[in-house]
Amino acid sequence: MNKIKWSKNTRKYCNGEIGKLGKYEMFTIDYDGVSGGEYENPYILYCKLPGIKNNLGHFDVEVAKRKAENTLNHWLKESGLIELVNIGE
Repeated sequence: MNKIKWSKNTRKYCNGEIGKLGKYEMFTIDYDGVSGGEYENPYILYCKLPGIKNNLGHFDVEVAKRKAENTLNHWLKESGLIELVNIGE
């Protein structure tokens, strides 16, 4: 089940998507125009979860969304919060 709700990033000079858990921004997928074509996939996944590194790497947008969902599931499980999330389902 997808816990992350994705929406278009409408901030100035941004091209990507924002992933939210409830009302809190947890992930962003941004176009990396600085890399100069160094990477095969031009989108970079950023994470704001505590204890997880900020830059998760370059991915295709759909792959980045799956990576974000897997990262969130891992974080919830390791933090002990997964039981609280599953109660409401």
